[in-house]
Amino acid sequence: MATDDATTPLLNPSARGTKRFQLSKWTPIEVLVVLYFLAASCILPVQQYYAITVIAEKHNVSNFINHEEKKCHSPSTNSSNNEKTVVDEIEEESSQFLMYLGFCSTFLSVIPIVCLGSISDRLGRKFVLCFCLAGLLLKEILYIIVIHFHLSLYILYLAQVIEGLTGGFGGMLMALFGMTADVTEPGKNRAFRLSVVEGTAAITYSLATLGMGYWIKYGEFYFPMIFICVVTILTIAFCVLCIPETSPMQGRNETFGLVYFFKCYRFYVLPSPEGRRRKLTASVFILALSGAAILGRSSTLTLYLLKSPICWTEVKVQIFTSVQTFTNWVAAMIVVRILHVFTQDYVILVIGTLSAASASLLLAFATKGWLVYLFVIVGICSAAVFPTVRAMMSRQCTAAEQGSLFASVASVELLFTAFAQLTYGGVYKASVSFYPGLVFLIMGGVLFLVLLISITLFRWMRKENLNIQTWQVIN
Repeated sequence: MATDDATTPLLNPSARGTKRFQLSKWTPIEVLVVLYFLAASCILPVQQYYAITVIAEKHNVSNFINHEEKKCHSPSTNSSNNEKTVVDEIEEESSQFLMYLGFCSTFLSVIPIVCLGSISDRLGRKFVLCFCLAGLLLKEILYIIVIHFHLSLYILYLAQVIEGLTGGFGGMLMALFGMTADVTEPGKNRAFRLSVVEGTAAITYSLATLGMGYWIKYGEFYFPMIFICVVTILTIAFCVLCIPETSPMQGRNETFGLVYFFKCYRFYVLPSPEGRRRKLTASVFILALSGAAILGRSSTLTLYLLKSPICWTEVKVQIFTSVQTFTNWVAAMIVVRILHVFTQDYVILVIGTLSAASASLLLAFATKGWLVYLFVIVGICSAAVFPTVRAMMSRQCTAAEQGSLFASVASVELLFTAFAQLTYGGVYKASVSFYPGLVFLIMGGVLFLVLLISITLFRWMRKENLNIQTWQVIN
């Protein structure tokens, strides 16, 4: 009879080849997550509203973001390009600038993440954490200089490039997830700890962006950036002084080279026992497609809620998105904790993907505010997909493979999410005049594909005996 792989240990102590971090000692990963995401999240509203303000001033419009009410025009009320209002021109130019600004750092961070995954297994997680934090600090200093001296907006691209080439938030999350896997035993405890870490990041993001949005509402950007810079410096100090090294740091004798850096993709190429390769491949597609459909819809959702027939104000949309993020991740932590008492990871995965797919289809036909709130309720379990799949993947790898595993996941997720944002933006722009919800219908179709993959993975995990004790590190 097949044993339950949710409680099977990674490797027996003799097979690990190195002494694991002392699991009995609590590591304050969540504190580091709060500090980092407080800084990384607060800079997003500054980036968005500063760019909008500068672009508006180019059109001789002042205090563009300082308004409580918005005029909501029906999509059917079209005008020619020559008759566009100044407000429409500002919004179009701002949207395009911010879209490419975000894509720049997201896309560029893929390559360093691939390298940093293997490096974190060799030189430790703290090295990667400090490297990513240093890039964030340099980005913030450039923002302060641009804002203080009123320099060209295009210098912000240089700041984004610096952050991207040092790993960005994707590299930071990769190292944090690897550290979480280092200090937890495989199984339900790891799944819950990963959900707490990722949930803490999402909740911090939602609260930080909401608070910063109100701070900069009246055109104040310089002092918020000073605050963000100070928080980043404190984060670096906390990481250096209070976070212990958790990685086994194997492979120190290996030679650096192109093949070494791309070792993170070996999980999906080289043969492995007990069907590990196909399970990891299915899992990474679940994460990538779910991230593209759930995380990649944020900007499109904002535009959808601002337009007719929903016609919400900017303030209401900001509050809604913050509350939605907070609610979804609190629910995810509760769902993972409670359902683990009765069932296994793969069942939670199916429930989460079904919740996400149903919610996206509901949003595609939402024409009233109450349907938007119902969308949040139906999708309450959707966030549980991410920590659950990460835990399932982590459980199938050795202690010395965690950094490479999470690097491969982060790089694929970022690529899918980056291109999804561009694709969804194009689809929404093309369909907004006749069916604004079409983009969410497409997202729902993608999520139902994820549901089919999840059900397939569910069958594999139930039928096969995952005898991890026979595995060796793949070189």
